[in-house]
Amino acid sequence: MNNMELLRRVAPRVLVSVVAPILVYQLIRSSVDSDVIALAIGAAVPVVWTLGRFALTRKVDPVGVVSTVGFAIGITVAWLSGGSPLALELRDAVPTGLLGLVCVVSVLVRRPLHLVVLRLLAKRNPAVAKLPSAHTASITTALLGVTLLVHAAALTVLALNVPVSTYVGLSKLVGWTIIGAGLAVIFWYGRRNAAIGKPVTSGYPIGARNE
Repeated sequence: MNNMELLRRVAPRVLVSVVAPILVYQLIRSSVDSDVIALAIGAAVPVVWTLGRFALTRKVDPVGVVSTVGFAIGITVAWLSGGSPLALELRDAVPTGLLGLVCVVSVLVRRPLHLVVLRLLAKRNPAVAKLPSAHTASITTALLGVTLLVHAAALTVLALNVPVSTYVGLSKLVGWTIIGAGLAVIFWYGRRNAAIGKPVTSGYPIGARNE
């Protein structure tokens, strides 16, 4: 996939998930009664887009799924807390934080999530024939877990210390910068392994000898 093709695929998701919620919030904030309502309407944009895309194509967008789960959690907690905007501000931090924790725990119990997911995919898709070693999968999973935990922590700190109007825009900038940096490190690690000819196996427990 060339750069233009990648940009064509990524651009709509960035516009819907990052730009649209900010614009909607800024446009309607003065017309609604509270920050919670404005945040909810802005956050609903990527959710509607995800559900509409699934209805038309029957394809699941992982990024959209995370946004939808976060939106559902945020709306529920905001309602239970009597309309606190903090719940909606943290709608992205909660699912990424939980997923990051799952990644770290999976490494600690020697069942790296990266390898588990690839094994499940390999059962359904013969094209996924080669799996990384347990060590490689553990490093990749750990890097992803740390990235997601840092993302969740950064958004939580922002939500607790800046006004809602500032958080709406700043959280996207900070959050996507952290995610981008983490993915860049993971990509670099994958390319480094490929360059030095890391062996590819069906995956043994960490420390075990590959036959």
